[in-house]
Amino acid sequence: MMDDSTNPQVQLEPTACPLCGATDATPYRAGRDLHYGVSGLFHLARCRSCRHVYMNPRPTAETVALCYPQQYAPHQSDEATPCESEPAPLARRPWYLSRLVKSVPGLRGLYYWLEDKKAEFIPPILNTEKQALELGCASGDFLIRLREMGWKVNGVELVAEPASRARKRGLAVHTGTLETAAFPDAAFDAVFAWMVVEHLRDPKFTLGEVHRVLKPGGWFVFSVPNFGCWEPHVFRQYWYALDLPRHLHHFTPRSLTNLLSHLGFEQPRFVHQRSLLYVVGSLGFVWQALRPQSPLATRLIRFPDQPSLGVQLALAPFAKLLALMRQGGRLTVVTRRPEAS
Repeated sequence: MMDDSTNPQVQLEPTACPLCGATDATPYRAGRDLHYGVSGLFHLARCRSCRHVYMNPRPTAETVALCYPQQYAPHQSDEATPCESEPAPLARRPWYLSRLVKSVPGLRGLYYWLEDKKAEFIPPILNTEKQALELGCASGDFLIRLREMGWKVNGVELVAEPASRARKRGLAVHTGTLETAAFPDAAFDAVFAWMVVEHLRDPKFTLGEVHRVLKPGGWFVFSVPNFGCWEPHVFRQYWYALDLPRHLHHFTPRSLTNLLSHLGFEQPRFVHQRSLLYVVGSLGFVWQALRPQSPLATRLIRFPDQPSLGVQLALAPFAKLLALMRQGGRLTVVTRRPEAS
């Protein structure tokens, strides 16, 4: 068995609390990489001062990209590049999207109510030269959607391979971090970051850069796992969104409010996403620990990356109830840089 005290690939370094700078922290939890098998035992600590939970020790800047293997799901693309595109075979329309079902009075509205997860928010900007930046853009699927809506788009992606795929699709994507991209002040009407902020080595500094590159009144919209809900306390080391060693931070609405306020953003609005993806994946990890060779466990673990729409529709009422109770496992956060005085 490999010695857990060292990691032959990902090098680790101790760190103070990335939010408040305090060095006094207590051990919180330890775990392994259940998703992709990056070797080692990784530790979380809770800051005694601000109560933020973060990975300590954390991956070094030189080796953090090794935490993201080639098969890392968010780096895969749902779209073919123009040079790769071919006519796709017509897929059979599922029963819940059939014309007959949608013709039933009220059923069409019910379908859209169930399907709406409140996962994304695109601000209503009317100027014709609206500029958007996405952090952690991977292969550029979201940027393509924005471009089709009339936005001028730029992206930043840490890992070289998905960044290269995005550029092959005609997108302006910088390989590296927001800091190394060196965008000018007040360059963007909106900055998006979907499930990215929890990966940042220094979220305080990076979000300060977001504030700098936003125009006065510009929007910052992002999503993160919700460490303030019930899921991490029930599933513990098997929580799907723990995702060691990639998730370096575990935010709550309170910690995010304090951080954004400190950096000069307006009071954030939190939207609890109507999703049980993490619950399904967490159940898969629990079942895998009990039955390591179980095909059911494998299917449950893969579900968040390859969700069945039919299953999501069936789970939607429960997801919406949890969101109403402010116990959703995923948060969408909407805030702005204040208008210039």
